[in-house]
Amino acid sequence: MADISDTITVEELIRILDRRPDLLEALRQRILTRELLELPEKFAAFATETRERFDRMDERFDRMEGRADRTDERFDRMEGRADRTDGRLDRVDGRLDRVEGKLGRVEGRLDRVEGRLGNLEGWRYEAKLARMLAFFCVANLDMTEPVVLMSEGMDSAPELNSLVQTLRNEGRLNAQDFAEIVECDAIARDNENRYALFEASMTVDESDVERAIRRSKLLAEIVDAPTTPVVIGAAISDDIRESAAARGVPFIHMSSRV
Repeated sequence: MADISDTITVEELIRILDRRPDLLEALRQRILTRELLELPEKFAAFATETRERFDRMDERFDRMEGRADRTDERFDRMEGRADRTDGRLDRVDGRLDRVEGKLGRVEGRLDRVEGRLGNLEGWRYEAKLARMLAFFCVANLDMTEPVVLMSEGMDSAPELNSLVQTLRNEGRLNAQDFAEIVECDAIARDNENRYALFEASMTVDESDVERAIRRSKLLAEIVDAPTTPVVIGAAISDDIRESAAARGVPFIHMSSRV
């Protein structure tokens, strides 16, 4: 076969192809692959699909912007409400501060009232002790014809003044120790010159027992006579009661009812 360059020039071939589109298409199909031939159609379809996607995305963005605008409006309304709420909270805080101040004053008054009620209850308990002391001496301590020398809730008896004068005349009165002794709640003596020293408390604890023992020892040394330490109360734990009994300190129950 002769070379094409021997029979026709390139320029002539181009002019022939320009005049014969059928030959140009046949040449194109012979030279190009099917994939390359289909590429323009695929690109056109891709472009169409891409435009449609972008159109849908634009619509979505438009809807999102609309939602964002509505959200901004809601936040603006919420901020307005929050500002009003802050104002109300500030007023509430002010009211609470005033209420707390009033409650503080009320609590102070209640504390004073409770203190007065406590004092009143203590005075009533002491008055009951003064009434019941002689009976306790006979019934619980086996004392004979007891005389109450002193008791909370009553004036000191003449017998106490006589005892003090006797101790002073005999040079046995230790003023400092006696001042400690008369801090107790009651002292009694019977006709056999036996003494009893009482510590009273609504609820007896270990300190009441200790005070009764310490003060009864001082009194026994001054009067040179047997002295029994006693604790009186409306309540006492089993442990303290047993401990007191083991140390020679009897417990006498006296209810808080007056």
